[in-house]
Amino acid sequence: MTPDSGDSSEISTIDVAPSGRIVETLARREAIPSVKEQVDNAIDAARRHNYLIEQQSESVGEKITDARIEIEFPTTDDEEQDDAGEEQAEVEEESGDSQDRDNQPEEEPYIEIWDNCGGLSEDRHAIVLRPGTSASEEAEDLPQLPDAIGWAGVGAIRGAMSLGHTVTFASRREGEEMGHKATVTLDNYTSDETEIPLEPYEMEEGTSFIRIEDLTIALEEDFGEDGAELIEELASTYSLFLGGEFPGVREEDGLEPDIDLDLYVNDTLVNDRVQAKDYDWAFVPMDDLHPRTIRGYEVNPEKFDGISERLRVDFTVGLLRTKDSSKMGLTLYANRRKILDAETEKGLNRQFNFNSFNPVTQGRLCILVSIRSVEEPSDIPTTDEKDTLNFDYTTTKEILKAVGRLGVEYQRHSMSKKLPVPITKAYPRGHPQASNGGEIEDHNYSSDPNDLEDVGRKNITDKPGQPAESGRYNDFVEYPRVRDIINTHAELGIWCPTVLSPEYRPAYVGITEEIAEEYDIEPTKGYYEGQFDELHDDPYWLEDPIEVTDGPGEEYDTETKMEYLTELARLHARENVYYTGLPKFEDPFYKEQLVTAGASLDELEAIDKLPEELQPESPKKPEEPDEEDEETESEDRRGVISETTIDYILTTEQRSRIEDQHLPSDYESLEEADEEAIAQILRSVLEETEEAEEKLQSIQNMIQT
Repeated sequence: MTPDSGDSSEISTIDVAPSGRIVETLARREAIPSVKEQVDNAIDAARRHNYLIEQQSESVGEKITDARIEIEFPTTDDEEQDDAGEEQAEVEEESGDSQDRDNQPEEEPYIEIWDNCGGLSEDRHAIVLRPGTSASEEAEDLPQLPDAIGWAGVGAIRGAMSLGHTVTFASRREGEEMGHKATVTLDNYTSDETEIPLEPYEMEEGTSFIRIEDLTIALEEDFGEDGAELIEELASTYSLFLGGEFPGVREEDGLEPDIDLDLYVNDTLVNDRVQAKDYDWAFVPMDDLHPRTIRGYEVNPEKFDGISERLRVDFTVGLLRTKDSSKMGLTLYANRRKILDAETEKGLNRQFNFNSFNPVTQGRLCILVSIRSVEEPSDIPTTDEKDTLNFDYTTTKEILKAVGRLGVEYQRHSMSKKLPVPITKAYPRGHPQASNGGEIEDHNYSSDPNDLEDVGRKNITDKPGQPAESGRYNDFVEYPRVRDIINTHAELGIWCPTVLSPEYRPAYVGITEEIAEEYDIEPTKGYYEGQFDELHDDPYWLEDPIEVTDGPGEEYDTETKMEYLTELARLHARENVYYTGLPKFEDPFYKEQLVTAGASLDELEAIDKLPEELQPESPKKPEEPDEEDEETESEDRRGVISETTIDYILTTEQRSRIEDQHLPSDYESLEEADEEAIAQILRSVLEETEEAEEKLQSIQNMIQT
């Protein structure tokens, strides 16, 4: 890959004295992030080249339309070929057929990165070779790329020295007669002699390469066999530059890269390894639980009055149809470069308006965020390593709090015990009953670019569910109602999806074969089938549900009725009778309970009236307190457990886990829960029963005190 050396008679020098960083930090980066630093610089170079042409600030030739970056290093296959060559040489020597060969020493391992992204002029080679400098510092007289990805400004030589202690860099800017090359070692940064030769070098216009030798890494161990791990990482980090898409954001929003880039690792085109992540969103019509995109949310890191916002944030939030570990959690891009990929810890907590994320139970939650700098790339709130956000920055907090105001509404309903998986599976994008027509709901929060006083929309109000009269969260009433109706039907052993409106029936029946064939989607089982199988798994009489034309209404008290029908069937089994006067939808469950009680249906005497002696006592509902008594009792019991008490009894982890995952929907925090509610929570949550009883007793003692 390296061009042949040209005339080296005219040699100047450049000073590579470190600027702004301590030398001892040079060689302390992991291998793959260090390679990414070189890729960052090449991508920025191509985009900056085109940007300067657009700004007509400098004559730098033609626009780069087909950028190319090649990363080369010896692999296992190369070593096998070398071994084969040595074996052949031995055979030739033994047979006397060998020819004279140059006694060349075996080539040492190396890493070389070549690009055609515009090249650097002779006077700007120091940008690469002097630690702590950046293109913006070295070219303050030129318009700077506002959304560059090499914003840390310490990456090129620091990354290279982390891979090996001898670095050769060569570059030729388009339009220049000759390229230039310089070689630097780690010793140059630790000695008094920091000036190194910069010699002319014959190479193609508009190209650069960096060759790293005296490697400090093990290629196969750090890059994977034949570079497999490196290829996978590059395909993920640069997916938006290599053909990937950001779901929910429109083309006019500017997330499409402004260069066509091919990235190679040896002979492998990394573009082909970009996983076109087809986000299998759930478009659940109940409570409008389809994904949403907020475009153009604006943040100003320094909050200067009268100045337009300097960071643009676009984010898409929704539920996936099924749990997917490669997509769940938080995925975040900064200036199109992926910083977080399916992150399930950082940024997903109460500090940022989320509840604590549980990847086991909340694996359908998917949050995609893009941050772009409008004026200065250094405004991006990441660490210098660019592998995560800096969570101490005010900017980071403002961004994630905005995302959290929408994301928490989906997070609360991502647990299968609340919104069962068969319900989300029933509503793919292509289903005729998909919410919002199977499209991501789009909202533009950006400001008017012609109005400096306009800061855009700040209050995230476009959410699923219905705004609550009070409290932090929206109300969700539709899918719990549908879920409870299906549960009731499954318990009764009846099949009656027609009680639901057409858009809700897929939750009951799934994606039928007819719908699947007509709309070219995969069939699925409905929520009903799994519930029925679970509730009627023993080999009783009711092996299949009984279809009925009318089901119980919403006011049907399932638990009370089930208890009554069970007692009725037990009594009738003892008396050897069968009552025919029940509603059709209660008959299957009644019959199943008769069989469960040991009766043979064929031998029972049918009766159409129930004398008193064949009726069990009806389960009594607790008397309803009048409103005044209820208010008094609520005031007496709610708030009786202070926040201090809760913090004294429970650890922070226990309190967070209880409030996020186990607190009944009637309460927004533990401070609102009464003694009975906390007792129930503790018994169901804490791992040891004795511990639960001990903590409950402590709470009771403090209440009495």
